[in-house]
Amino acid sequence: MSYDLYFDKVGELIQRIKSTQRENLQLAAQRIADSIERGGIIHVFGAGHSHVLAEELFARAGGLGCVNAILEPALMPHSGADKASRLEQIAALGTIVFEDEDIRKEDIMILVSNSGINPIIVEFALCCKKAEIPMIAVTSLEHSTSVPSRHSSGKKLYELADIVLDNQCPKGDALMDIESINAKVAAMSTVTGAAIVQAMVYLTVLELEKRGLPIPVRISRNLHGGERNNLQYRREYASRIRRL
Repeated sequence: MSYDLYFDKVGELIQRIKSTQRENLQLAAQRIADSIERGGIIHVFGAGHSHVLAEELFARAGGLGCVNAILEPALMPHSGADKASRLEQIAALGTIVFEDEDIRKEDIMILVSNSGINPIIVEFALCCKKAEIPMIAVTSLEHSTSVPSRHSSGKKLYELADIVLDNQCPKGDALMDIESINAKVAAMSTVTGAAIVQAMVYLTVLELEKRGLPIPVRISRNLHGGERNNLQYRREYASRIRRL
């Protein structure tokens, strides 16, 4: 019973994403395809555990070759979880991270934050807004709409993005009730977030195919010809994607 319950709950969230996010996922794919058609690249940024979705899209087998993962070590748990959480509260750091990247008007930005309220992600989104960079947010509307912003502007990520993809996660992220400790366990934002961003990849490829455009798809290096295929993206994007 308990074993099945976890997987049933995950399945329910995925089905909710499927039924509620169709229009915005399709729109996101169109906007990403627009950027690729203009010669732009896809930037992905998230602090704390949200950075996992930047890595999910970056240099990934079956993924797009024009993705730049913005990975600031100080904001990642492996550099010190408490330190990273405290740094998320410093708005100015969002500006510094933004300015450290080569982000252009033909590009598009995917911003990931379950709560969407911390100063760094809001400040980063404000920088994108000022620079006229299109933004796609992956966030929990249930969480974000139920708590105040921690940014001085009072803004939240979903209020700044051009397209909002709701990961359907509950307030606090964890979903499974444990009565004996009056708490919940099993965070869901990585599970549902990964489904959302990979759906975007698939829909973007279909959109590029429909437009008759080249499709920059990476192939697993563990398959014959994969490394040779991927070298073309290293050559094409090395000047813009520093971590290739």
